[in-house]
Amino acid sequence: MVNWEARDGGPVGMARAAELAGEGVVLGYYPEGRLNPFQMLLYCRAAEHGVHPVPLRSIDDIPLVEIARRMGKHAVLHLHWTSPVLEGAADEAEADDRSAEFLDVLDRLMAGGVRIAWTVHNVLPHDCVHPVAEARLRSGLAERADVIHIMNPATFDEVAPHYALPAGKAILVRHPSYRGAYPEQPGRAAARRMMGYRPRDLVVGFVGSIKPYKGLFDLAAALRLVQEEDPYMAAVVAGSFQMDDPEVLEALGAVPRLDLIPRRTSVLEVTTIMHAADVAVLPYAASLNSGAALLAATFGVPIVAPRIGPFVEMIEAGLGLGYDPAAGVSGIAGTLRLVRDFVAGFDSRTARDYASRFDPVEVSDAFLSGLLGRLDFGQADA
Repeated sequence: MVNWEARDGGPVGMARAAELAGEGVVLGYYPEGRLNPFQMLLYCRAAEHGVHPVPLRSIDDIPLVEIARRMGKHAVLHLHWTSPVLEGAADEAEADDRSAEFLDVLDRLMAGGVRIAWTVHNVLPHDCVHPVAEARLRSGLAERADVIHIMNPATFDEVAPHYALPAGKAILVRHPSYRGAYPEQPGRAAARRMMGYRPRDLVVGFVGSIKPYKGLFDLAAALRLVQEEDPYMAAVVAGSFQMDDPEVLEALGAVPRLDLIPRRTSVLEVTTIMHAADVAVLPYAASLNSGAALLAATFGVPIVAPRIGPFVEMIEAGLGLGYDPAAGVSGIAGTLRLVRDFVAGFDSRTARDYASRFDPVEVSDAFLSGLLGRLDFGQADA
């Protein structure tokens, strides 16, 4: 399904892309998301639109987009997550300095003819240490961007307390599902056997990076409460461990019948876990867009999630159960107690049909058409 040509980063990769671009567009994207196939899916139709994506693997690589311009090509810098810009700043003053330096880099690129696009993945980076400086950075980015890609129609309202997005720059293209990014096999029966689950087991799954905002302390406590009543409730938590505090691993490790995989998982492992799961639990504290929810829908798995952000639409569509985000552990536990009956009456085709509305090929076509339409490269840009 995916029409994708992986490209080398660095100066050589940028120059090679410029050579191959012909009359097309060189698109340098930063940062490269290696834990999630989102970017692969978003750009999967790039060749058909004459766009040549190049990963920029460090913040110092961003100026390399100038190489394409110097070779006479249309060039776009596509920014995704902004957290690396201020990451590690000791205080607000250093965060402001980093923000100013980053915006200066963008100004220099723009002066050289590079166009700027930005995908707004979240209101602020999760676990943001310097929210005021981050908001100023995003405000400056919004002012400079030629195109702002939003995936949730509520984005303008959600970000408004922190910064403004010029509506005239925005294109609304939804987050792609993961159709075609994962294999169909092993199927459900084989996956459950491989993971050691019994037919009666109710398997709660969580796939994604293990970070504080994802509510895994609450999930661990809720599972222990429910397992006292339902000894056939099992769980699996899998994903890259990205926390300084190991206590979350201790909390998850103390849950009976919970398989903990605190590392980057392979495509096959994700497929096996999702086919084995009865429900995906997403106990996030905040969310503007959720790839994990669409991953569940892609596999035909219902969700348990707080009634916030992108989860509301899915819950109202009958694709899962919701709880009051303020309820914490009791909210998750109370909802988990309802899951067995919900799953018994759930048709996985409903979730798959929902995911098909966001087919990656269609999403990629819409994104690239919207991007190029907004940029409207003319003769002066060549």
